[in-house]
Amino acid sequence: MEKLLALNFSDDYLLAAVQPFAGKFSFLSATDDNKYYFYFRVNPYTQQIDFGADYKKNFRDRQGLYLGDLIKNIEQGNRYNIDTISEDYITLFDCIIKPLRELYEKKMRVFDNSFSFDSNTVITAVAVFSDNISDNAKEKIINYFKKKNITINATLSTDELAVKCFTTKKGLFCQNRKFAVLEALGSNLNMSIVWANNKEFKREQFRQFRGYGIDPMIKVIAEKIVKSVNITEHIIDSENKDEINAEIIRHYDKAAAVIRHFEQNAQKRTIKISTVFACNPTNKISVNLSLDELNQTAYNISRQYSAFFTNSFLSVNDIKISSLENVILLGNSLGNKSVLQEFNTLASSKVQYYNSLEAEDILMEAFSMDLQSIEGNNFQEQIPLDDMEESTQFLSISKTVNELDISTLQKGQIVYLDTFDSTPGKGAAFQELEFLGGVVFRVVSSGRSLKQGDTAQAIFNIWRINMQLDFLITRSGKNLGRFRTRVVKKITLK
Repeated sequence: MEKLLALNFSDDYLLAAVQPFAGKFSFLSATDDNKYYFYFRVNPYTQQIDFGADYKKNFRDRQGLYLGDLIKNIEQGNRYNIDTISEDYITLFDCIIKPLRELYEKKMRVFDNSFSFDSNTVITAVAVFSDNISDNAKEKIINYFKKKNITINATLSTDELAVKCFTTKKGLFCQNRKFAVLEALGSNLNMSIVWANNKEFKREQFRQFRGYGIDPMIKVIAEKIVKSVNITEHIIDSENKDEINAEIIRHYDKAAAVIRHFEQNAQKRTIKISTVFACNPTNKISVNLSLDELNQTAYNISRQYSAFFTNSFLSVNDIKISSLENVILLGNSLGNKSVLQEFNTLASSKVQYYNSLEAEDILMEAFSMDLQSIEGNNFQEQIPLDDMEESTQFLSISKTVNELDISTLQKGQIVYLDTFDSTPGKGAAFQELEFLGGVVFRVVSSGRSLKQGDTAQAIFNIWRINMQLDFLITRSGKNLGRFRTRVVKKITLK
């Protein structure tokens, strides 16, 4: 009997599954949608904490007994304080781990009545972490689950599992084939290239576009409501972008309701709604929305998805669509009619779409992966594009050079290095560096051991293709020594 537990950590929920025997895959959950949601309610009288999707609205409305943004708060090392309770956010996992262990025991006993299990039993697990979760948060989660007797011995990536799932269902035998995977199961849009050869699946390239995991229509409606209200009522300081963004996110559910209204009333082209802001819940304001205007704005955003894919991802990595076996789209946001239309125009015969429910089944592939060949912490660096304005700017400013004198750079300018090592097992890598001045750079992302936020002091002032570059690396104030790139094949300035 296979005792492995598979865990899938997303932005705001956890999926768990077991497969005691082949063909007996089962999610472990007491809810209809199989998800352990990262929204919590604290009972100040009993100090008990429970979780659920219903608490999401309460949290977004800033009601005092409700908690959320779990992953973000874990990453930042924050504590929550309610009444006399003060704890690290990561301890909120306790109210999830307890029923998870109970369900695990119950499921295993179905297949083996003699299955031995108690509070001290260590469960071996494999984890799939969303690329929206930082390495720092992943490490904290792994360590905390180990304290709770759930030992995560391997980590997998959603894109690799998606390719394996797709090729298995299609009966494809892959020999040195490449697949593009676009995943929008959370708040961000993640793009990657996965190399498949026999039973081996390996991510080769990765890029992240922050905020583009949300359905374009939902995003447009929420932004329209919030900004229209704020222009007339001046409830939030226009310079307070964090507060405005939080209010936009809070309006995503209302935006989804607007979409349903238009779908159910096809003859109507406008709607008048009323809303309130979390910071001023007694002031109800009306907003008029035009479907035609919303559709046009959402369409313009939809076109950016394919532009990001071709210009900001494939072209930067010198990859042609013709070299890809398939383009796999994951998540409801990528099923938006305009988004799908753009990708079908781009590569119609190669596009394969999975909605969020289908994407959950990809976790099944974790039980057939060769876990012996997977490193315990095979985390990838992320390249964030924080908002639409930054993303648009990135598309329009980019040039390649064969030689670079770093003294000519402007502060804040980005240098992207494509590197290569022909040694077996090595291959392509990359570094994306932000110039801070002098000879100092900040690591934005890296395909090797450098981490986002590292400081890199250049040894050479003149950089050329076909040479290796040396840097002195500092991480969190600690000197890590010298880092040498693979041979530089391409230098791109942004």
